Amino acid sequence: MAAVGAGSSRAVDGVAALQSTLVSWALPGGGEEVKTYAIGIDCRLSHSTGIGRYVREIVPQVADVFGVDNILLSGGPTTPEWAAPLLARGAAYRATEARPFRLAEQRMFRELGACCDMLWCPHFSVPWVRGARLVVTVHDLIPLHVVAGWKGAVRKLGARVYLNAVRRNASRVLTVSEQVKSELVRELGVAPARIRAIPNGVGAAWFALSIRPERPRPYLLYVGNVSPHKNVEGLLESFFAVSGQVPQDLVIVGEERGFTSRPVLKQWVARLGDRLRIESKLTDVELRALVAGADLLVLPSFEEGFGLPPLEAMAAGCPVLTSDCPALLETAAQGAHRFRLNVRGDLTAVLGGLLADENLRCSKIGEGRQWAGRFTWQRTAELTAAALRQIWEEGR
Repeated sequence: MAAVGAGSSRAVDGVAALQSTLVSWALPGGGEEVKTYAIGIDCRLSHSTGIGRYVREIVPQVADVFGVDNILLSGGPTTPEWAAPLLARGAAYRATEARPFRLAEQRMFRELGACCDMLWCPHFSVPWVRGARLVVTVHDLIPLHVVAGWKGAVRKLGARVYLNAVRRNASRVLTVSEQVKSELVRELGVAPARIRAIPNGVGAAWFALSIRPERPRPYLLYVGNVSPHKNVEGLLESFFAVSGQVPQDLVIVGEERGFTSRPVLKQWVARLGDRLRIESKLTDVELRALVAGADLLVLPSFEEGFGLPPLEAMAAGCPVLTSDCPALLETAAQGAHRFRLNVRGDLTAVLGGLLADENLRCSKIGEGRQWAGRFTWQRTAELTAAALRQIWEEGR
Protein backbone atom coordinates (compact mmCIF):
# COMPACT_ATOMS: atom_id res chain seq x y z
CA MET A 1 0.00 0.00 0.00
CA ALA A 2 1.39 3.39 -0.92
CA ALA A 3 0.32 6.83 0.21
CA VAL A 4 0.08 9.57 -2.41
CA GLY A 5 3.29 11.48 -2.83
CA ALA A 6 5.11 9.51 -0.13
CA GLY A 7 7.41 6.52 0.18
CA SER A 8 6.26 3.15 1.43
CA SER A 9 7.62 3.73 4.95
CA ARG A 10 5.62 6.93 5.28
CA ALA A 11 2.52 5.06 4.11
CA VAL A 12 2.95 2.40 6.80
CA ASP A 13 3.56 5.06 9.45
CA GLY A 14 0.49 6.95 8.27
CA VAL A 15 -1.80 3.94 8.53
CA ALA A 16 -0.33 3.07 11.92
CA ALA A 17 -1.13 6.59 13.08
CA LEU A 18 -4.66 6.19 11.85
CA GLN A 19 -5.09 2.91 13.70
CA SER A 20 -3.67 4.34 16.93
CA THR A 21 -5.97 7.35 16.66
CA LEU A 22 -9.16 5.40 16.09
CA VAL A 23 -11.07 4.44 19.20
CA SER A 24 -14.16 2.40 19.94
CA TRP A 25 -17.27 3.73 21.57
CA ALA A 26 -19.96 2.04 23.57
CA LEU A 27 -23.57 2.18 22.56
CA PRO A 28 -25.82 4.03 25.02
CA GLY A 29 -27.22 1.66 27.60
CA GLY A 30 -24.18 -0.60 27.64
CA GLY A 31 -24.54 -2.06 24.16
CA GLU A 32 -21.89 -3.79 22.12
CA GLU A 33 -18.65 -1.89 21.49
CA VAL A 34 -18.54 -0.31 18.04
CA LYS A 35 -15.49 0.67 16.04
CA THR A 36 -14.88 4.25 14.99
CA TYR A 37 -13.72 4.57 11.39
CA ALA A 38 -11.48 7.24 9.92
CA ILE A 39 -13.83 7.97 7.03
CA GLY A 40 -17.36 7.06 6.06
CA ILE A 41 -18.20 7.22 2.35
CA ASP A 42 -21.70 7.55 0.94
CA CYS A 43 -21.73 5.09 -1.98
CA ARG A 44 -25.48 5.00 -2.63
CA LEU A 45 -25.11 6.36 -6.17
CA SER A 46 -22.25 4.05 -7.16
CA HIS A 47 -24.56 2.23 -9.58
CA SER A 48 -25.22 5.35 -11.67
CA THR A 49 -23.35 6.26 -14.85
CA GLY A 50 -21.89 9.66 -13.93
CA ILE A 51 -21.32 10.01 -10.20
CA GLY A 52 -21.25 6.23 -9.98
CA ARG A 53 -18.16 5.99 -12.13
CA TYR A 54 -16.53 8.70 -10.03
CA VAL A 55 -17.20 6.67 -6.87
CA ARG A 56 -16.08 3.36 -8.34
CA GLU A 57 -12.82 4.77 -9.65
CA ILE A 58 -11.81 6.77 -6.57
CA VAL A 59 -12.94 4.84 -3.47
CA PRO A 60 -10.35 2.01 -3.85
CA GLN A 61 -7.52 4.56 -3.85
CA VAL A 62 -9.02 6.25 -0.79
CA ALA A 63 -9.06 2.84 0.91
CA ASP A 64 -5.35 2.36 0.16
CA VAL A 65 -4.44 5.76 1.60
CA PHE A 66 -6.51 5.45 4.78
CA GLY A 67 -6.08 1.71 5.27
CA VAL A 68 -8.89 -0.47 4.03
CA ASP A 69 -10.03 -1.46 7.53
CA ASN A 70 -10.39 2.22 8.45
CA ILE A 71 -13.18 2.99 5.96
CA LEU A 72 -16.92 2.45 6.21
CA LEU A 73 -18.93 2.30 2.99
CA SER A 74 -22.63 3.07 3.05
CA GLY A 75 -24.75 1.87 0.15
CA GLY A 76 -27.90 0.14 -0.96
CA PRO A 77 -29.35 -3.09 0.42
CA THR A 78 -27.31 -5.15 -2.06
CA THR A 79 -23.54 -4.93 -1.77
CA PRO A 80 -22.19 -3.55 -5.07
CA GLU A 81 -19.90 -5.83 -7.06
CA TRP A 82 -17.16 -3.22 -7.36
CA ALA A 83 -16.85 -3.06 -3.54
CA ALA A 84 -16.35 -6.82 -3.06
CA PRO A 85 -12.52 -6.69 -3.22
CA LEU A 86 -12.47 -3.94 -0.58
CA LEU A 87 -14.76 -5.88 1.73
CA ALA A 88 -12.62 -8.98 1.29
CA ARG A 89 -9.64 -6.93 2.48
CA GLY A 90 -11.42 -5.67 5.59
CA ALA A 91 -13.52 -2.66 4.63
CA ALA A 92 -16.88 -2.36 6.37
CA TYR A 93 -20.21 -1.94 4.59
CA ARG A 94 -23.43 -0.60 6.04
CA ALA A 95 -26.55 -1.23 3.96
CA THR A 96 -29.34 1.33 3.88
CA GLU A 97 -32.63 1.77 2.08
CA ALA A 98 -32.48 5.55 2.49
CA ARG A 99 -32.53 7.12 -0.96
CA PRO A 100 -30.54 10.26 -1.82
CA PHE A 101 -32.39 13.54 -1.31
CA ARG A 102 -35.01 11.92 0.95
CA LEU A 103 -35.71 12.68 4.61
CA ALA A 104 -34.72 9.18 5.75
CA GLU A 105 -31.13 9.78 4.74
CA GLN A 106 -30.69 12.32 7.53
CA ARG A 107 -30.88 9.52 10.07
CA MET A 108 -28.36 7.56 8.02
CA PHE A 109 -25.98 10.53 8.10
CA ARG A 110 -26.34 10.82 11.90
CA GLU A 111 -25.52 7.13 12.31
CA LEU A 112 -22.48 7.40 10.05
CA GLY A 113 -21.29 10.52 11.81
CA ALA A 114 -21.50 8.75 15.17
CA CYS A 115 -18.93 6.13 14.15
CA CYS A 116 -16.70 8.04 11.68
CA ASP A 117 -14.19 10.81 12.18
CA MET A 118 -15.02 12.24 8.77
CA LEU A 119 -17.80 11.80 6.22
CA TRP A 120 -17.29 12.11 2.46
CA CYS A 121 -20.37 12.64 0.29
CA PRO A 122 -19.39 12.30 -3.42
CA HIS A 123 -22.48 14.36 -4.37
CA PHE A 124 -24.39 17.16 -2.68
CA SER A 125 -26.94 14.95 -0.92
CA VAL A 126 -25.58 15.87 2.51
CA PRO A 127 -26.46 16.22 6.20
CA TRP A 128 -28.58 19.24 7.01
CA VAL A 129 -27.12 19.50 10.51
CA ARG A 130 -23.43 19.73 11.31
CA GLY A 131 -22.04 16.49 12.71
CA ALA A 132 -18.84 14.67 11.77
CA ARG A 133 -16.26 16.54 9.73
CA LEU A 134 -17.77 16.73 6.24
CA VAL A 135 -16.25 16.74 2.76
CA VAL A 136 -18.53 17.06 -0.27
CA THR A 137 -17.93 16.70 -4.00
CA VAL A 138 -20.08 19.06 -6.06
CA HIS A 139 -20.18 18.06 -9.74
CA ASP A 140 -22.30 20.94 -11.02
CA LEU A 141 -24.94 23.53 -10.11
CA ILE A 142 -27.17 22.74 -13.06
CA PRO A 143 -30.33 22.17 -10.94
CA LEU A 144 -30.08 25.83 -9.90
CA HIS A 145 -29.69 27.09 -13.46
CA VAL A 146 -31.95 24.95 -15.63
CA VAL A 147 -35.59 24.88 -14.58
CA ALA A 148 -38.13 23.11 -16.82
CA GLY A 149 -41.72 22.94 -15.58
CA TRP A 150 -42.92 22.36 -12.05
CA LYS A 151 -40.62 19.37 -11.55
CA GLY A 152 -37.65 21.54 -12.39
CA ALA A 153 -38.85 24.16 -9.92
CA VAL A 154 -39.10 21.52 -7.18
CA ARG A 155 -35.62 20.22 -8.03
CA LYS A 156 -34.25 23.75 -7.86
CA LEU A 157 -35.78 24.30 -4.44
CA GLY A 158 -34.40 20.99 -3.17
CA ALA A 159 -30.98 21.68 -4.64
CA ARG A 160 -30.92 25.07 -2.94
CA VAL A 161 -31.66 23.45 0.45
CA TYR A 162 -28.88 20.89 0.05
CA LEU A 163 -26.32 23.28 -1.41
CA ASN A 164 -26.92 25.72 1.44
CA ALA A 165 -26.24 22.80 3.79
CA VAL A 166 -22.97 22.23 1.91
CA ARG A 167 -22.07 25.89 2.41
CA ARG A 168 -22.87 25.74 6.13
CA ASN A 169 -21.54 22.33 7.11
CA ALA A 170 -18.75 21.21 4.77
CA SER A 171 -15.20 21.62 5.99
CA ARG A 172 -14.03 21.30 2.40
CA VAL A 173 -15.70 21.08 -0.98
CA LEU A 174 -14.23 19.21 -3.94
CA THR A 175 -15.29 20.08 -7.47
CA VAL A 176 -14.57 18.53 -10.88
CA SER A 177 -13.71 21.78 -12.66
CA GLU A 178 -12.59 25.32 -12.02
CA GLN A 179 -15.88 26.44 -13.56
CA VAL A 180 -17.93 24.75 -10.84
CA LYS A 181 -15.57 26.16 -8.21
CA SER A 182 -16.14 29.69 -9.49
CA GLU A 183 -19.92 29.16 -9.44
CA LEU A 184 -19.81 27.97 -5.82
CA VAL A 185 -17.90 31.10 -4.85
CA ARG A 186 -20.07 33.49 -6.87
CA GLU A 187 -23.52 32.01 -6.30
CA LEU A 188 -23.33 30.39 -2.86
CA GLY A 189 -20.61 32.42 -1.16
CA VAL A 190 -18.34 29.46 -0.41
CA ALA A 191 -14.85 30.72 0.42
CA PRO A 192 -12.33 29.83 -2.34
CA ALA A 193 -9.91 28.46 0.26
CA ARG A 194 -12.48 25.78 1.17
CA ILE A 195 -12.74 24.48 -2.40
CA ARG A 196 -10.39 22.19 -4.33
CA ALA A 197 -10.93 21.52 -8.04
CA ILE A 198 -9.81 18.04 -9.15
CA PRO A 199 -10.77 17.05 -12.71
CA ASN A 200 -12.35 13.74 -13.63
CA GLY A 201 -10.38 11.12 -15.53
CA VAL A 202 -10.48 8.85 -18.55
CA GLY A 203 -10.20 5.10 -18.14
CA ALA A 204 -7.13 3.38 -19.60
CA ALA A 205 -9.32 1.13 -21.77
CA TRP A 206 -10.33 4.14 -23.89
CA PHE A 207 -6.74 4.60 -25.03
CA ALA A 208 -6.35 0.92 -25.98
CA LEU A 209 -8.80 1.07 -28.93
CA SER A 210 -6.31 0.92 -31.80
CA ILE A 211 -8.58 -0.71 -34.41
CA ARG A 212 -11.73 1.03 -35.62
CA PRO A 213 -14.69 -1.38 -35.49
CA GLU A 214 -16.51 -2.23 -38.71
CA ARG A 215 -19.95 -0.65 -39.11
CA PRO A 216 -22.70 -1.17 -41.67
CA ARG A 217 -23.41 2.59 -41.97
CA PRO A 218 -21.44 5.67 -40.88
CA TYR A 219 -22.84 7.55 -37.89
CA LEU A 220 -22.35 10.45 -35.52
CA LEU A 221 -22.89 9.91 -31.83
CA TYR A 222 -24.33 11.56 -28.76
CA VAL A 223 -23.79 10.02 -25.30
CA GLY A 224 -25.82 11.29 -22.34
CA ASN A 225 -29.27 11.97 -21.00
CA VAL A 226 -31.98 14.17 -22.50
CA SER A 227 -32.21 16.77 -19.74
CA PRO A 228 -32.92 20.28 -21.07
CA HIS A 229 -29.37 21.52 -20.43
CA LYS A 230 -27.99 18.88 -22.80
CA ASN A 231 -29.53 20.62 -25.84
CA VAL A 232 -30.49 17.32 -27.46
CA GLU A 233 -33.39 19.02 -29.22
CA GLY A 234 -30.92 21.40 -30.85
CA LEU A 235 -28.81 18.47 -32.02
CA LEU A 236 -31.84 16.68 -33.50
CA GLU A 237 -32.93 19.84 -35.31
CA SER A 238 -29.46 20.48 -36.72
CA PHE A 239 -28.99 16.89 -37.82
CA PHE A 240 -32.37 16.93 -39.54
CA ALA A 241 -31.31 20.06 -41.43
CA VAL A 242 -28.14 18.44 -42.82
CA SER A 243 -29.24 14.79 -43.02
CA GLY A 244 -30.14 15.09 -46.70
CA GLN A 245 -26.57 16.11 -47.61
CA VAL A 246 -24.52 13.67 -45.48
CA PRO A 247 -24.35 9.87 -45.29
CA GLN A 248 -24.15 9.53 -41.52
CA ASP A 249 -26.98 8.41 -39.26
CA LEU A 250 -27.39 9.74 -35.73
CA VAL A 251 -26.94 7.32 -32.84
CA ILE A 252 -27.93 8.40 -29.34
CA VAL A 253 -26.80 6.47 -26.27
CA GLY A 254 -29.29 7.12 -23.49
CA GLU A 255 -32.55 6.03 -21.96
CA GLU A 256 -35.24 5.66 -24.61
CA ARG A 257 -37.95 6.62 -22.13
CA GLY A 258 -36.56 10.16 -22.15
CA PHE A 259 -37.72 10.50 -25.75
CA THR A 260 -41.10 8.89 -25.27
CA SER A 261 -41.91 11.08 -22.26
CA ARG A 262 -41.15 14.42 -23.97
CA PRO A 263 -43.49 15.26 -26.86
CA VAL A 264 -41.01 17.48 -28.71
CA LEU A 265 -38.32 14.81 -28.73
CA LYS A 266 -40.88 12.17 -29.67
CA GLN A 267 -41.78 14.23 -32.72
CA TRP A 268 -38.15 14.44 -33.79
CA VAL A 269 -37.80 10.68 -33.47
CA ALA A 270 -40.74 10.25 -35.83
CA ARG A 271 -39.39 12.80 -38.35
CA LEU A 272 -35.90 11.27 -38.49
CA GLY A 273 -37.18 7.72 -38.86
CA ASP A 274 -34.44 5.20 -39.64
CA ARG A 275 -31.77 7.93 -39.67
CA LEU A 276 -31.94 7.91 -35.86
CA ARG A 277 -31.06 5.01 -33.60
CA ILE A 278 -31.30 4.99 -29.79
CA GLU A 279 -29.08 2.62 -27.81
CA SER A 280 -29.47 1.96 -24.09
CA LYS A 281 -28.08 -0.39 -21.47
CA LEU A 282 -24.77 -0.89 -23.26
CA THR A 283 -21.86 -2.57 -21.52
CA ASP A 284 -18.65 -0.58 -21.14
CA VAL A 285 -17.05 -2.65 -23.91
CA GLU A 286 -19.99 -2.02 -26.25
CA LEU A 287 -19.95 1.71 -25.51
CA ARG A 288 -16.23 2.03 -26.21
CA ALA A 289 -16.62 0.18 -29.50
CA LEU A 290 -19.54 2.42 -30.50
CA VAL A 291 -17.55 5.58 -29.74
CA ALA A 292 -14.44 4.31 -31.54
CA GLY A 293 -16.50 3.57 -34.66
CA ALA A 294 -18.24 6.97 -34.83
CA ASP A 295 -17.36 9.62 -37.41
CA LEU A 296 -18.02 12.29 -34.78
CA LEU A 297 -19.11 12.60 -31.16
CA VAL A 298 -21.21 15.67 -30.41
CA LEU A 299 -21.87 17.27 -27.01
CA PRO A 300 -24.03 20.37 -27.67
CA SER A 301 -24.78 21.24 -24.02
CA PHE A 302 -25.89 24.62 -22.76
CA GLU A 303 -24.12 23.81 -19.49
CA GLU A 304 -21.89 21.10 -18.01
CA GLY A 305 -20.03 20.57 -14.77
CA PHE A 306 -17.25 18.68 -16.51
CA GLY A 307 -18.29 16.80 -19.67
CA LEU A 308 -16.54 13.42 -19.79
CA PRO A 309 -17.75 11.91 -23.13
CA PRO A 310 -15.63 14.27 -25.30
CA LEU A 311 -12.45 13.26 -23.48
CA GLU A 312 -13.28 9.57 -23.74
CA ALA A 313 -13.96 10.00 -27.45
CA MET A 314 -10.65 11.83 -27.92
CA ALA A 315 -8.84 8.98 -26.18
CA ALA A 316 -10.52 6.52 -28.56
CA GLY A 317 -9.45 8.52 -31.60
CA CYS A 318 -12.94 9.80 -32.40
CA PRO A 319 -13.36 13.40 -33.64
CA VAL A 320 -15.30 15.63 -31.23
CA LEU A 321 -17.64 18.61 -31.57
CA THR A 322 -18.72 20.51 -28.47
CA SER A 323 -20.48 23.72 -27.58
CA ASP A 324 -18.57 26.65 -26.14
CA CYS A 325 -20.19 26.49 -22.69
CA PRO A 326 -17.63 27.45 -20.00
CA ALA A 327 -16.96 23.99 -18.53
CA LEU A 328 -16.34 22.46 -21.98
CA LEU A 329 -14.03 25.32 -22.89
CA GLU A 330 -12.02 24.25 -19.84
CA THR A 331 -12.15 20.44 -19.97
CA ALA A 332 -12.10 20.08 -23.78
CA ALA A 333 -9.81 23.07 -24.30
CA GLN A 334 -7.77 21.25 -26.95
CA GLY A 335 -8.59 18.61 -29.54
CA ALA A 336 -12.26 19.50 -30.05
CA HIS A 337 -14.10 21.29 -32.82
CA ARG A 338 -16.39 23.97 -31.45
CA PHE A 339 -19.65 25.72 -32.25
CA ARG A 340 -21.03 28.90 -30.67
CA LEU A 341 -24.18 28.67 -28.60
CA ASN A 342 -25.02 32.33 -29.01
CA VAL A 343 -24.91 32.25 -32.82
CA ARG A 344 -28.14 30.98 -34.32
CA GLY A 345 -27.57 28.16 -36.79
CA ASP A 346 -23.92 27.70 -35.89
CA LEU A 347 -24.39 24.09 -34.71
CA THR A 348 -26.06 23.24 -38.03
CA ALA A 349 -23.33 24.90 -40.08
CA VAL A 350 -20.39 23.40 -38.18
CA LEU A 351 -22.00 19.96 -37.95
CA GLY A 352 -22.73 19.85 -41.68
CA GLY A 353 -19.21 20.95 -42.55
CA LEU A 354 -17.56 18.32 -40.35
CA LEU A 355 -19.77 15.47 -41.51
CA ALA A 356 -19.09 16.32 -45.16
CA ASP A 357 -15.32 16.78 -44.86
CA GLU A 358 -13.36 13.85 -43.45
CA ASN A 359 -10.01 15.65 -43.52
CA LEU A 360 -11.39 18.57 -41.52
CA ARG A 361 -13.22 16.23 -39.14
CA CYS A 362 -10.09 14.20 -38.40
CA SER A 363 -7.67 17.14 -38.22
CA LYS A 364 -7.66 17.25 -34.43
CA ILE A 365 -7.54 13.54 -33.57
CA GLY A 366 -3.85 13.57 -32.59
CA GLU A 367 -4.23 16.71 -30.53
CA GLY A 368 -7.30 15.24 -28.86
CA ARG A 369 -5.59 12.00 -27.83
CA GLN A 370 -2.71 13.98 -26.37
CA TRP A 371 -5.08 16.27 -24.46
CA ALA A 372 -7.15 13.37 -23.12
CA GLY A 373 -3.95 11.75 -21.85
CA ARG A 374 -3.73 14.50 -19.23
CA PHE A 375 -6.90 13.20 -17.59
CA THR A 376 -6.62 9.77 -15.94
CA TRP A 377 -8.71 8.22 -13.20
CA GLN A 378 -5.50 7.18 -11.47
CA ARG A 379 -4.44 10.82 -11.16
CA THR A 380 -7.95 11.88 -10.08
CA ALA A 381 -8.05 9.15 -7.45
CA GLU A 382 -4.60 9.98 -6.12
CA LEU A 383 -5.33 13.70 -5.84
CA THR A 384 -8.72 13.10 -4.22
CA ALA A 385 -7.37 10.56 -1.74
CA ALA A 386 -4.51 12.90 -0.83
CA ALA A 387 -6.93 15.80 -0.33
CA LEU A 388 -9.19 13.70 1.89
CA ARG A 389 -6.22 12.52 3.95
CA GLN A 390 -5.01 16.10 4.40
CA ILE A 391 -8.46 17.24 5.50
CA TRP A 392 -8.68 14.34 7.96
CA GLU A 393 -5.29 15.20 9.45
CA GLU A 394 -6.30 18.84 9.86
CA GLY A 395 -9.21 17.74 12.01
CA ARG A 396 -7.24 15.50 14.36
